Order: sequence, then C-alpha cells, then structure tokens
Amino acid sequence: MKNVLLVGLLALTSPVIAQDCFEMAGRDYHIEPDLLRAISFRESSWRPDAMNIVSNESYAVGMMQIHSQNFSHLAQYGITPGNLYRDPCMNIYTGAYYLAIAFKRWGYSWRAVGA
Repeated sequence: MKNVLLVGLLALTSPVIAQDCFEMAGRDYHIEPDLLRAISFRESSWRPDAMNIVSNESYAVGMMQIHSQNFSHLAQYGITPGNLYRDPCMNIYTGAYYLAIAFKRWGYSWRAVGA
C-alpha cells in the first residue's frame, strides 16, 4: 500500500508539462514511466533547469542530469547541451535512451539504473 501511495504522490507532483514525456519515453524505450520519474526526482528534484557543475570540463543538465561526457555522441543526432537544458521532454527522452542502453548491457538491474 505504501508503494501505491508513493507512486501516486510522484505522479501528482512531477511537472505537468513533463508528464506526457515520461509516459511517451517509457513507452518508446520499454521502461516503466514511474522509474523515469523517480530517477528524474533523484537527479534534479524535477527541475528542468537543473545544472550540476562537477568541474570546468564536467557537468550535467536538466531533469535527467545528462552528463557532458555524452554530448559528443548526442551531437550526431543534432542534440546540444542547450536543447537538453531548455527542452524537458528532450532531456527525459535522452535519459530514457541512455537507461535503455544500460539495461541492454547489464539487464534490468540496479547496476544499470546507477550507470
């Protein structure tokens, strides 16, 4: 019962603008949308403008805290750090993309979630 309540609270409090994005990214990448919401809450407290500067060369942006080490790979698809910072839906989809890659590599495990 506590889990149902927690999931309900998560669904009610995450940004309304991003709700459909969690659902769509979850559907498209075969990931439970509530897992994406939980990761987003842990990473950024659902703040679309979140930025975590680790060092001069290393930082993470947006709701899913996409790390700068991935920017050169994402540039192949026309995705820039600015896009990830300004577009919560793109940030959520990008986070789901990397989580799907981790699931393929390590299976559906906490190791993959923490990768």
